[in-house]
Amino acid sequence: MIGQPVASTRFSPTSHPTCRSSSRSQDPPLWATTGPPPPDRSHRWNGHWTTGHAGPPAIGKELCNMPEYQLHATVSGRTPEAVFALIEDFGRYPEVVPNVIESLSVTVADDGARYSEWAVRFHGGILKWRERDDVSIAADRIEFRQIVGDFAELAGSWRVGTTPEGEVRVSIVASFDLGMPDVATILDPIALAAFDETMRTLLTTLLGPALRFDSVATTAGSRS
Repeated sequence: MIGQPVASTRFSPTSHPTCRSSSRSQDPPLWATTGPPPPDRSHRWNGHWTTGHAGPPAIGKELCNMPEYQLHATVSGRTPEAVFALIEDFGRYPEVVPNVIESLSVTVADDGARYSEWAVRFHGGILKWRERDDVSIAADRIEFRQIVGDFAELAGSWRVGTTPEGEVRVSIVASFDLGMPDVATILDPIALAAFDETMRTLLTTLLGPALRFDSVATTAGSRS
């Protein structure tokens, strides 16, 4: 666990803006964007995304009653471009966490869309899925969502920005449903803890000892 606390396993209504009434407009997912990408990297972190692409990733309301995982970290001595290049290189992930990821392949369709196929060890078995990964290099953002696979639902995003102090801020947000409501209160905390350990190991290996995590990952969800 590389010396870090695991995600808590409390379940409460998710804080994602999509899941509550708000007059603030939300960013559309990248696949719904018709205009050109943002011209700069002004999406800075100051407790929240203040400019550029504000707020957490746009997700559908069907994910609002599912566990949501968030992990934030800061690293010094690197540029946002360099950090993003390491994170978006999904093909390297099996080398970084081979005990978790059995296989991972990335393909790019003729229209430029990127897809990845995952096989991940979990709870004595293998979870497999295919997802679409919408990558915006200009915005240092990746949005992913399962197309087909063992999850009932899976979606989230990676984001890279800068802090007011000039350090690089990395965030991952993910919501999921294992599709087993009768045992969700048992399996969801196990999945969240496993995901937290994997993300911390992945980021620490990719970004080195200068990486600093927030004290704990945050989780939210509702299982009514």
